Amino acid sequence: MINPWIPNSYFTFRVNTILVLGGCKKEEMDCFNKLGPASHPNTVRSMQKKACVDFDKVATGWKDVVVTRKKKIRLLEEVLNLHSESIGEIDNGMEVCTIDFSKGAVSNCPNFSEAVYISCKQMLPESAVDLYEDTDFFSALYTLKGEMLPKFRIVGDNWDLEVKARYHTKSQNNKSLHYFHAYAVKDRVAAQGLDNKRPQKIIDEIEMREFLPTPEVQEAIVADLVNIIPRVLVKYLTPYSTFKKAVIYHIPHPHSKEMVEKSEVCPFGLQFLNPNKAAEMAQILQDIQSKYVPTVTNGGETEVSQKVFFDGDQLTEERARNCQWANTLARTPTERLEGITPAFADWQKCS
Repeated sequence: MINPWIPNSYFTFRVNTILVLGGCKKEEMDCFNKLGPASHPNTVRSMQKKACVDFDKVATGWKDVVVTRKKKIRLLEEVLNLHSESIGEIDNGMEVCTIDFSKGAVSNCPNFSEAVYISCKQMLPESAVDLYEDTDFFSALYTLKGEMLPKFRIVGDNWDLEVKARYHTKSQNNKSLHYFHAYAVKDRVAAQGLDNKRPQKIIDEIEMREFLPTPEVQEAIVADLVNIIPRVLVKYLTPYSTFKKAVIYHIPHPHSKEMVEKSEVCPFGLQFLNPNKAAEMAQILQDIQSKYVPTVTNGGETEVSQKVFFDGDQLTEERARNCQWANTLARTPTERLEGITPAFADWQKCS
C-alpha cells in the first residue's frame, strides 16, 4: 500500500473525498487510515467542518459590494443635505460651498460607519483639514452611481433520494428523502441604467410599434435566418454536407466575448429542507432573503437595494410565488420576500 508521509498530501485528500462521498462509515475510514492512503476519521471530520466555513463567501462578497455602494451614496447625500440645511447665504447671494467631512462632523449620520466613511474619504481629494468643495461630493456621487455593480441570480432545485431498507421491520422501512440544493451564478453581462423596481414605461404610454415586429425587426430576423438555414441544409441534405466548414455556427452579438467565458458559480450546498412543504419552502426563501439579497437599513426600515432572481423549474417557481403571496400582508419588504424574483428555467423542457 502507498503510505503518504507528506502531511496534507493531495493524494490523501482525494482518497478522503472518495471515501466520504462513497458513504464509508467510521470503521471503514479507520481501516483505510491504518493501511495508509486515508486520514484518521477525526481528521476527515475536522476537514469537513473547515470546508463549510465561509462556503458562500463569494456570493456574500457580491452582496457586500452592492450594499457598500448604496451606503456610500447615502452617506454622501446625507452630508450634502445637512450642509444645505445648516449654511446661510452671504451678502452677494452666493452659498458657502465648503463642507466639513471630518469624522466628528458626520458621525451622527444614520448611514455612518467606519468602513463606509473611509471608503468615501478615499474617493474625495486629499485634504489635511477634511474640508472639501461640494463639487467634490457631486463628482463622487456621479462616479458611484455610474459603477457597474455585480448582479447574480440564485438557482435551486429539489434533490430526491429513495433509500431502500435491506431488512424491513415495523420501525425500519424505505425512506423517501426530499432536500433542496442551490447555488449562485454571477451575470456575465450586467445591464446598466435599468431600474429593477419600476417598469421602464407605464402601460398606457406603450405604443404598438414598441412590441409588435416592425419592418426593421423583420429584416433582422431574416438576417439571422440567413445564418441558421445553412446549418439545416448541411445537416439533413447529404449533397450539401461538404460545406459544413463554411457554415456560421455562432451569430456574433455585442456580448459574444463575455458569453464565451466560464460562469462564476458559488455553490450553497444541500439544505435539509423539503420544498414540497409550504413551511419549509418559506424557510428556504427566508434564508436566501436574509443572507444573499442586498438590503440597507434606513430609519429602522429595511430597504431592498437590488432584487435577486431565483431560478428553478416551474414547480419550484410556483412554490416560491405561493410563499410570497402568503406573506403579502407582512409589515416589511424583507418579511414579504420582495427581494426575490422567482423565475423558471427550461431545464426539463424535453423530459
